Amino acid sequence: MFTIMLIEDDETLSQEVKERLSQWSYNVVGVVDFGNVFEEFTVSKPDLVIIDIQLPK
Repeated sequence: MFTIMLIEDDETLSQEVKERLSQWSYNVVGVVDFGNVFEEFTVSKPDLVIIDIQLPK
């Protein structure tokens, strides 16, 4: 199973994308603390990252 890291600050959009990707058997890791994205990336070791280009930080 592939792991996808989702970096999105809009909670509604983030939940919708997570649900859709989970339906296709992807493991989705959502980032909550945008100040620690690199640390979460290092721990989860995702195969793909989907990132919002207009994050608050």
